[in-house]
Amino acid sequence: MAGQQGQVDSLTFAAFAGVVVIGGANFVAVKETVEELAPLYGAASRFALAALVFFAILVVSRTQLPRGAALVGAAIYGMLGFGAAYALMYYALVELSVGVASVLMAAVPILTLALAALQRVEPLTLRGLAGGALCLVGIAVLSAHSLGGDVPFRYLLAALVAPVVIAESTIVAKRFPRTDPIATNAVGMLVGASLLALASLAADEAWTLPQARATWAAAAWLAL
Repeated sequence: MAGQQGQVDSLTFAAFAGVVVIGGANFVAVKETVEELAPLYGAASRFALAALVFFAILVVSRTQLPRGAALVGAAIYGMLGFGAAYALMYYALVELSVGVASVLMAAVPILTLALAALQRVEPLTLRGLAGGALCLVGIAVLSAHSLGGDVPFRYLLAALVAPVVIAESTIVAKRFPRTDPIATNAVGMLVGASLLALASLAADEAWTLPQARATWAAAAWLAL
């Protein structure tokens, strides 16, 4: 049992490392797409394509979609984690640099820790406090250089709120029955893409195909 647990932990940490690497590259790709595409439209198209990929995997693997409370949880997770959070982050990256946005997004772990404790989802531990303090120190050090110069407040505010919404989305997911992660993300991304598309239409954004090869490459990377 101990060996099995160690294997699970190793896979978990490897997956987390992959998230860090891919997440860092994503900021660069998003910045590339918002140079040409309207932000809400760009985010909506990204998650719509990604949702199609996930649903295709579900069909091939014959994985069932969540039902009942699990379906509700996946939908709320998508509304927050893909809809609201990425609407804010795509808007912020219209003006903010990739460095500033990524530094602010680094607050997600400490925000998750604090929100989980406030909502009594997980207890606040000494180990968690130590990790949170390290996170804050890292943000402070990086922000000393990244936040220099004039930063439009509305874009900075969007980048500050986005990590809070992402942190809350992970806590919401914990409150509902656990489901297959591919199924959860398929539902979540479909819901998030739908909300982003509606917001894009309400904002009267132009829906056009990319013209630059770099935009196509960035959009393909983000969708996959």
